[in-house]
Amino acid sequence: MISSREKKIINELMYHNGTFMLIKEIAGKLGVSSRTVHRELKNVRETLFKLNIKLRSEYKKGVKLELAPLEVDALSKFITEHADKDLSSEEKKVVLVYNLILNQEGLKKSALAVELGISEHTVDELISQMDEQLKTFNLEIKKTRAIGIQLIGDELAKQNFLADMMINELNSNSIYSVIENNFVFSSLINNKIIGILEADNIFKVERLLMDELDVLPYQLTENAYLNLTLHIVLAIDRTENEQNIAVREALKEELKETQEYFVSSSLRQKLEYEFESSLPEEEVYFIAMHLRGSRRKFQESLVTHSVEALTTAFIEQVSARMNYPFYAYPELKDGLVLHIEPTLHRQEAGIITVNPLVDTVKENYPDLFEVVRETFEEQFGITTLDESETGFLTIHFGGILHGNPKVEVTTVCSSGIGTSRILANQLKSRFNNLYIRQELSISDLKAADIHDGELVLSTVPLDMDSYILVSPLVDEHDEYKILEAISKISDSAQVLKKSTEPQSFHIDPDKVIQASELYLNRIFINQSSGTGAIESVKSTLADQRSLDTEAIEGISDKLINRYERTGLIIGKRGFSFPHIKSPLIKRHQLVFIHNEKGIKDKNYNDEAVLTSHQILMLVPEETLISDLLSDISVLFGENHEYIEALFRDQTPIEEIIKTFIQNIYRTERHDL
Repeated sequence: MISSREKKIINELMYHNGTFMLIKEIAGKLGVSSRTVHRELKNVRETLFKLNIKLRSEYKKGVKLELAPLEVDALSKFITEHADKDLSSEEKKVVLVYNLILNQEGLKKSALAVELGISEHTVDELISQMDEQLKTFNLEIKKTRAIGIQLIGDELAKQNFLADMMINELNSNSIYSVIENNFVFSSLINNKIIGILEADNIFKVERLLMDELDVLPYQLTENAYLNLTLHIVLAIDRTENEQNIAVREALKEELKETQEYFVSSSLRQKLEYEFESSLPEEEVYFIAMHLRGSRRKFQESLVTHSVEALTTAFIEQVSARMNYPFYAYPELKDGLVLHIEPTLHRQEAGIITVNPLVDTVKENYPDLFEVVRETFEEQFGITTLDESETGFLTIHFGGILHGNPKVEVTTVCSSGIGTSRILANQLKSRFNNLYIRQELSISDLKAADIHDGELVLSTVPLDMDSYILVSPLVDEHDEYKILEAISKISDSAQVLKKSTEPQSFHIDPDKVIQASELYLNRIFINQSSGTGAIESVKSTLADQRSLDTEAIEGISDKLINRYERTGLIIGKRGFSFPHIKSPLIKRHQLVFIHNEKGIKDKNYNDEAVLTSHQILMLVPEETLISDLLSDISVLFGENHEYIEALFRDQTPIEEIIKTFIQNIYRTERHDL
C-alpha cells in the first residue's frame, strides 16, 4: 500500500509535471519537515520503479517527474487504488487528546485544527464522538471562548484514557506515526531548546538543511541531524549577538577540499538570505566538522547488524518469553522497525523523551513491560533502556495483544506424536493467537491439566464433553468450529504472563542413539498385490520378524480401532499413515510401502481412498525423541499430496534427523 504522505508527494509532482521541485517546497505544501519528505522519497522511488517511471533528481534543482498524458492517467489510477487512507479518525483523536494533555491551560480550536490538518468543524465532531468514552474515565472536554479547549479531570485518568485509545484503536504503524511525530518530536524539541531558541527558527533551518544534504552519499542519524539543526540555529544566534568561535588553521586545511565543506558553503548562502545575516567563515567549517563526524558514524553502522534483522530477533524473543506469537503479525514488525532506529539514536545521544503513558502501560502490562525492556537491552546492546522508551515499545505489543487475545490449546491424537503435531502445525499457520500448550496422546490426556478457557482439539473421538473433533489438516468446517469456540472465550480470562517454565539443558546419549536408530531403520517395501490398510501393516510386520505374533495382533487391534473412527489417510486423498506408540514395540522404525495395485483406506470424512503409498511409524512407549518424530510427521503432512517425492528422495528426512542430533550436541556445549 502507498502511504497517504507518499500519495500527496506523488500528486504534487504530477501537478508540477516536468518542473523541478525543491524538497523544502514539497515540505511546505504538505506542512511537514524537509527530512520527512526526504525519507518518503525513498518509498516514492520504489513505487514509481514498479511502474517503470523514473524520478529525476538534480542537486540544487530538486526532483521532478516527466510523464506523458497516458502515464499521468495510469499513475493517478494506481495511487488511487493502492493508497492508504489519510490519518484515520482514531489517529486524529489520539493526537487531539495528547495535545490537550500536553497543554493543560487549553488550546484554541484553530490551533488544534492546524495540528490535525482538519477543519474546526471536524474538531468539534471528533470531540463529540469521544464524549461517552471520556465519561467512563470521569473526564470532560470543555470549550470556552476565552481559554479555548481544555481536557478536565484527574491526570492519571487522562493517561489511562490516552493509553486505552492507543492500544485499542491503533495498529502498530499508526502507533509509530503518532509516537514519533507527536510525543517524541515534542520531547526532543522541548528538552533541547525550551527557553533558549525560537522554535520558528528551528523549522526554517530544518527545511533549508535537507535540500543541501541531499547531495551527500550518506544519511545523517536522527540525533546528528537534530544536533546539526540546533547548532546552526545557535550559530545564527551567536552571529546576531556578535559572538564568534575559532577553528584551528590545520583543521581548516583538512576540511576545505571536502564534500562536506562544499555543502556547508552552499548552505551558508541560503541561511544568510533567509535570516538576513552574514555567517562567519568559522561557522561554515564548524558545520563541515559536524557532517564529517556523521559520515564516520554512518560508515561504522554499515558493519553492524541491520535494525530489521535485530527487530525480528527481538520480536521472536518477546514471543518466546511471553508464550504469545507476536512474530505472526507482520504489522508489528513494520511499526517497530520504523520506531526502533530513531530510538537507538536517542539512546546513543542520551536524549530522554517524555512518555505520558508510562505509568499506565506499566500497570496494565507489568510482565510485558519488563520482558520488552530486558529483551531490547539484550538484542540491541543497550545498557539501560529508560522507562519512557520502554513504554512506547510496549504499546506496540499491547495493541497486538488487545486485538488478538491469546488462546491456549491442547492437541490430542492416538499416539501424541503423529497427527497431533500435524494438527498443531496447521493451527499455527492459520490462527496467529493460538498457543499450543501441549500435544498429547489419548492415554496422556487422562492425567493432563487442562486450564480454564483452554481449547482441546482432537483428531480422534474423546470420552469428554468440552473438545472439538477436527481433521489433522483442518478443513473449512474445522476452521469455522475453532473460530466459533475462540469467539466464546472471554477476553478477561486471557491474562498474558511471563513464561516461568524452567529452561534446563542437558545431554542425553540415549536420545542420540534413538535418533540414529530411526535414521538406520528406514525400510522400503514394494507390494505387488492390492490390499487393505490394516492388512498391509500386518503383512509388513510379519515379514520383518521384529515382533512376535501376539505383538503384531496387539498393534493391529489398536490401528483397527483408529481406522474405524477416522481412517488412516492424511488429507482427502493423500497417503496412508498408520503410526503407533506402544510398549510392544522395542525399536524406532519407519517403513515406506509402495503398492502398485493400491492400498484401500479411508479419510477423515469416511470416504474410501485407494492410495499407492503407506508410511508405517513404529515408536516404543518410552521414546525420548518425540520432538523429532513430530517434526518428521509435519514434513509428511506438508507433503501429503506429493508424498511420492519423499519415497524417491529421503534427503529432507535425513536432514531433519541430522539437525536434531547436531542440536543435542550444541545444547550440551552451550550448557557446559
